[in-house]
Amino acid sequence: MSGKKPIPFALNRRNLKKIRSTAIAVPNASLFELPERILQFGTGPLLRALPAWCIQKANIQGLFNGRILAVTGDQHEEVLRFNRQDALFTICERNSNGKQTTASLSINAAISRVLNESLHWDQILRSVTNPEMQVLIAHTSGTEVVLKKDNVHLQPPKSFPGKLLAVLYHRFRSFNGDPNSGMVIVHVSEGPGGGRGLDAIVLELAHQNGLEIAFLDWLETCNHFCNSIADRLVLASVTQQQQQELERITGYKDELLLITEAYKSWRIETASKKVQKILSFSQAGTGVVLSPQLSSFGNMKLIRG
Repeated sequence: MSGKKPIPFALNRRNLKKIRSTAIAVPNASLFELPERILQFGTGPLLRALPAWCIQKANIQGLFNGRILAVTGDQHEEVLRFNRQDALFTICERNSNGKQTTASLSINAAISRVLNESLHWDQILRSVTNPEMQVLIAHTSGTEVVLKKDNVHLQPPKSFPGKLLAVLYHRFRSFNGDPNSGMVIVHVSEGPGGGRGLDAIVLELAHQNGLEIAFLDWLETCNHFCNSIADRLVLASVTQQQQQELERITGYKDELLLITEAYKSWRIETASKKVQKILSFSQAGTGVVLSPQLSSFGNMKLIRG
């Protein structure tokens, strides 16, 4: 017999049936049939290790039943990297009790696809004409949440508030201003209060662009801007040794592997019953808490990873 090690196969939807290891949780085929219900700006480790993780758990329990369309401003190669794997990625959760460390592995299927802002802006706008697309999640730095002169009709606008305004304006026009077509915008910032004022910035930018009064009213009354605090440690990079260990256990190669701690907390600020119903993934017991105010959590370390 040959002593050669088997060559790991690529992680993608087609190859899931090749996985023989019982050490990893493989997504059920039914999860791939769920509609896109979340538009997410960002593909970074925190968004995949917390929101995507929570969505997957809620989908397994039948509590949310929706997937994420993720948007990135990174180079085209980043989009290819995700889509080569059908946006699947492995999460390795490490849990230490002081004496020993255990790990659990799962393949996350919460993200349906990844689009590039510059290359696929038309597709991104078209996605919000879907009535089931009710939630928008964004992870930005504090420097991105500032008012800058921008043109909402650019493909795409230059600033994050400009892109958000363009998406909401397209949504408004697609549904002829239907009050029920508003979205829930959950903003994850990198510092205390970093996301506050996003709604005011978007509204002021709408004024600067001369958008119609009916839209301004819809923007203010039919959409819900929710600040949030996310807390989960994600390793900044995966070593070659860690990558090889995953391949040894699972038999596949994953370019998007995440290694996280078991602890997780995502606190979203809202007092709206309607928003609570839309964010039904909070009921999955995954560390998501909807709270009328976030001030009591202001001293925790917001972003780790």
